[in-house]
Amino acid sequence: MLAFSSSLLAQDAVNGLFLGAIFALLGIGVVLIYKSSGVLNFAHGSMAMFCTYIYFQIDRSFHLPVGVSMLIAVASGVVLGALTYLGIFRRMRNAGLLAKVIGALAVAGFLQGAAAFLWRNATQAKPPMQFSQHVVHIGSVGLDWQHIGTILITIAAGAGVIALVKWTTFGIALRATAQNRMAAKSSRRRSSPCTR
Repeated sequence: MLAFSSSLLAQDAVNGLFLGAIFALLGIGVVLIYKSSGVLNFAHGSMAMFCTYIYFQIDRSFHLPVGVSMLIAVASGVVLGALTYLGIFRRMRNAGLLAKVIGALAVAGFLQGAAAFLWRNATQAKPPMQFSQHVVHIGSVGLDWQHIGTILITIAAGAGVIALVKWTTFGIALRATAQNRMAAKSSRRRSSPCTR
């Protein structure tokens, strides 16, 4: 019979909170894309993975400050997302749901294959850390700043996305476009100064 340990349970719960924060960050991106386009982008996780490898490569090759490497990786994600949209998803705008899902899965497979080819020797490398590895003890629970930072970033990103989608003109326009693209287009034409 295994003895119950409340401290071990608390540590596991906090570790689960950290892992949940990582999945929540990915989920926030999926929801934002769905709210703005009405399409579930199954390639979202693969895009995040590819940008993470770009961050890893920049840090390993150029030894830039963490903030600079992260900005370059995020900018690479923006370019990757724009190219994917213009090259694939925009052309499939009027396609059926199944075709869009297959297109997203094809993008995911391509990115995973490309990452496996480009970084095939990076499996044993230690990923760079954005925060200090100093452990903070709260009672019997130990958390390093990587865990704390990830949880705080997730809370801030979630609150930011909710505020963006619910209370800004841009967010309302995103939701309107996802619900009725033709109506959003016609209202934009009516409000354009060229058509007045």
